[in-house]
Amino acid sequence: MTAQAVIALPDRFSRLVLIDPVMFEPARYQLQTDFETGDPADNPMSKRRALFASWQEMRDRYKDRIPYSLWQPEVMEDYCKYGVKPVLGRESDTDREVTLCCHPETETSIYMAHHSRDLSANLKEIVIPTKVLRGEVKELRQGDKIDFLASPTWPELASQFPNGTDCYLPELTHFIPMQDPQLTACHILD
Repeated sequence: MTAQAVIALPDRFSRLVLIDPVMFEPARYQLQTDFETGDPADNPMSKRRALFASWQEMRDRYKDRIPYSLWQPEVMEDYCKYGVKPVLGRESDTDREVTLCCHPETETSIYMAHHSRDLSANLKEIVIPTKVLRGEVKELRQGDKIDFLASPTWPELASQFPNGTDCYLPELTHFIPMQDPQLTACHILD
């Protein structure tokens, strides 16, 4: 997490842009839901498909599905081209079979641990200019499912930094860079 790095090594940073960070209000860190406990291998999210005949098959399979259908087409294509690696020794008719670079179990363990580090008491230590980009605010949980489009960012997060700026982007989801890479680049360069 970038904020942790800034706290640990403050002299290495001159400014900070947090893009819809998974940083909750402090009270949320006291809770643990069923999604955040247990073995990642047992979590339904880890059952995500990982093997494809080619990156093109992956693109064709997901391009019309949310959240991918909200992304810029070039970003979606790059995700499919560069987010996979060849499966050694296995070839298909069209291309070498590919698998996700980030295995579904690994990705699941990352999501399951998102509540494990509460930095709220340390945010005042980050004195460099800090911009927080936030996507649409809505309920993260809907029954027993998590809405990965919803922004997980505490709306008051920017105010916790001495030089924080909040940039609420309600027209975008948690996938801000994928939906609007130009806007994201402008905020980083600004």
